[in-house]
Amino acid sequence: MLRRKGTGWMDGLFSIPAGGLEADEIIGAAAIREACEEVGVQIEPVDLQYVHTLHSNGRPNMAGAFLSGDSMGRHPLVA
Repeated sequence: MLRRKGTGWMDGLFSIPAGGLEADEIIGAAAIREACEEVGVQIEPVDLQYVHTLHSNGRPNMAGAFLSGDSMGRHPLVA
């Protein structure tokens, strides 16, 4: 869990690592990139598992993909 800050949206609340896709990026690559950027851990593609898809009611072109990744033996960045 991360505490949100500096975004102007729900700052101070807890969240999981998240973010949007870059141009031509696939979901797994985005999950690996966000884990590295936000938590400081490297996750191997083979360690990713699909968990859930969340479709937005009010935004037809938006959906959330939830994945889990095993980073055993790796330590998160603590700031």
